[in-house]
Amino acid sequence: MAFFDKLSSMAKTAMDKTSEMIEVGSLNSKISAERGKIAELKQKIGEYYWQRYLNNGALDAEPAASCEEIKAHEEAITAIQAEIQAKKEAAAQAAEAPVMQATAPAAAGGLTCGACGCANAEGTKFCQSCGAKLEAPAAGDVCSCGAKIPASSKFCPECGKPAPRPETKVICACGAEIPQASRFCPECGAAAVREGDET
Repeated sequence: MAFFDKLSSMAKTAMDKTSEMIEVGSLNSKISAERGKIAELKQKIGEYYWQRYLNNGALDAEPAASCEEIKAHEEAITAIQAEIQAKKEAAAQAAEAPVMQATAPAAAGGLTCGACGCANAEGTKFCQSCGAKLEAPAAGDVCSCGAKIPASSKFCPECGKPAPRPETKVICACGAEIPQASRFCPECGAAAVREGDET
């Protein structure tokens, strides 16, 4: 009998402790709720003083100093945003610069780079701006003298130079087309192999 009494006593103690823990947890939740209400009220007080400050209302020294700090931080944000905008505008202008350069005519007898659009002097084999190999324009494009060559012509109608042979498409082993100005495949990075290249 003593064993069962002891077991019953232990069970009652465990139940009491569980009930006590539930009650304590409930009370802690009530404390958290009260603290949340206090934080909301403090925020309302802060918003009230901030609006009063903005409306040139008189404030005590301490809240006025805090409002001045907030104003200084807001001004710093405005300055940073202006700096970001200036950087974006400078980047946009830099991006437009190569496009404007590409429309510049090539020097007499020279070639315009297909990669960056820079005009190069006659006899130049590699672009003086980006280092890309210069390729003669395809028939139907523009002659090195600047005149347009009809696709059916074998010679330039302005200077009489032979029209360059049409560019042939270079297809990489991976199946991607390699642009004429590129030395490597844009998809897999393999070296471009063109007619006349040394093996």
